[in-house]
Amino acid sequence: MPQSAQPNTQQAALWNDASGKAWVEMQPILDGVLAPFESLVVDAGYPGEGGNALDIGCGAGATTLAMARRVGSGGQCVGLDISRPLAGGRGGKREF
Repeated sequence: MPQSAQPNTQQAALWNDASGKAWVEMQPILDGVLAPFESLVVDAGYPGEGGNALDIGCGAGATTLAMARRVGSGGQCVGLDISRPLAGGRGGKREF
Protein backbone atom coordinates (compact mmCIF):
# COMPACT_ATOMS: atom_id res chain seq x y z
CA MET A 1 0.00 0.00 0.00
CA PRO A 2 1.43 3.43 -0.88
CA GLN A 3 2.45 5.48 2.14
CA SER A 4 -0.14 8.19 1.35
CA ALA A 5 -2.96 5.63 1.52
CA GLN A 6 -1.98 4.26 4.95
CA PRO A 7 -3.96 5.41 7.97
CA ASN A 8 -2.14 7.97 10.05
CA THR A 9 -1.89 5.81 13.13
CA GLN A 10 0.73 8.02 14.79
CA GLN A 11 -1.51 11.09 14.65
CA ALA A 12 -4.51 9.07 15.83
CA ALA A 13 -2.50 7.78 18.80
CA LEU A 14 -1.18 11.25 19.62
CA TRP A 15 -4.58 13.00 19.49
CA ASN A 16 -6.32 10.22 21.40
CA ASP A 17 -3.79 10.39 24.21
CA ALA A 18 -1.43 13.20 25.27
CA SER A 19 -2.33 15.90 22.73
CA GLY A 20 -6.07 15.36 22.98
CA LYS A 21 -6.00 15.36 26.77
CA ALA A 22 -3.82 18.49 26.86
CA TRP A 23 -6.15 20.32 24.44
CA VAL A 24 -9.17 19.43 26.56
CA GLU A 25 -7.38 20.71 29.65
CA MET A 26 -6.41 23.96 27.90
CA GLN A 27 -9.65 24.32 25.89
CA PRO A 28 -10.85 27.63 27.37
CA ILE A 29 -7.51 29.27 26.62
CA LEU A 30 -7.17 27.73 23.15
CA ASP A 31 -10.76 28.63 22.23
CA GLY A 32 -9.95 32.22 23.18
CA VAL A 33 -6.77 32.26 21.10
CA LEU A 34 -8.58 30.84 18.06
CA ALA A 35 -11.79 32.89 18.46
CA PRO A 36 -10.72 35.61 15.97
CA PHE A 37 -10.64 32.99 13.21
CA GLU A 38 -14.08 31.53 14.03
CA SER A 39 -16.11 34.15 12.15
CA LEU A 40 -13.77 33.96 9.14
CA VAL A 41 -14.23 30.20 8.90
CA VAL A 42 -17.99 30.34 9.46
CA ASP A 43 -18.44 33.16 6.94
CA ALA A 44 -16.38 31.31 4.31
CA GLY A 45 -18.25 28.02 4.75
CA TYR A 46 -21.75 29.32 5.45
CA PRO A 47 -24.24 27.26 3.39
CA GLY A 48 -27.16 29.63 4.06
CA GLU A 49 -30.00 29.53 6.58
CA GLY A 50 -31.24 25.97 6.97
CA GLY A 51 -28.15 24.57 5.25
CA ASN A 52 -25.92 21.67 6.22
CA ALA A 53 -22.26 21.78 7.18
CA LEU A 54 -19.58 19.18 7.84
CA ASP A 55 -16.64 20.30 10.01
CA ILE A 56 -13.77 17.84 9.53
CA GLY A 57 -11.15 18.22 12.21
CA CYS A 58 -13.63 20.01 14.49
CA GLY A 59 -11.58 19.56 17.64
CA ALA A 60 -13.75 20.46 20.63
CA GLY A 61 -16.44 21.85 18.33
CA ALA A 62 -16.29 25.65 18.77
CA THR A 63 -16.49 26.29 15.02
CA THR A 64 -19.12 23.59 14.57
CA LEU A 65 -21.27 25.20 17.27
CA ALA A 66 -20.82 28.64 15.69
CA MET A 67 -21.94 27.28 12.31
CA ALA A 68 -24.89 25.47 13.92
CA ARG A 69 -26.07 28.74 15.45
CA ARG A 70 -25.71 30.44 12.07
CA VAL A 71 -27.65 27.86 9.99
CA GLY A 72 -30.43 27.82 12.56
CA SER A 73 -32.84 25.12 13.61
CA GLY A 74 -33.62 24.14 10.02
CA GLY A 75 -29.97 23.27 9.33
CA GLN A 76 -27.59 20.63 10.56
CA CYS A 77 -23.91 20.65 11.46
CA VAL A 78 -21.77 17.58 11.99
CA GLY A 79 -18.25 17.76 13.39
CA LEU A 80 -15.74 14.94 13.00
CA ASP A 81 -12.37 14.67 14.68
CA ILE A 82 -9.72 11.99 15.08
CA SER A 83 -9.56 12.79 18.81
CA ARG A 84 -12.16 11.16 21.04
CA PRO A 85 -11.18 13.34 24.02
CA LEU A 86 -11.86 16.47 21.97
CA ALA A 87 -15.14 15.15 20.59
CA GLY A 88 -16.31 14.43 24.12
CA GLY A 89 -15.97 10.67 23.87
CA ARG A 90 -18.61 10.49 21.14
CA GLY A 91 -16.55 8.24 18.88
CA GLY A 92 -15.05 11.30 17.22
CA LYS A 93 -18.40 12.72 16.09
CA ARG A 94 -20.53 15.62 17.32
CA GLU A 95 -23.86 16.55 15.78
CA PHE A 96 -25.76 19.82 16.28
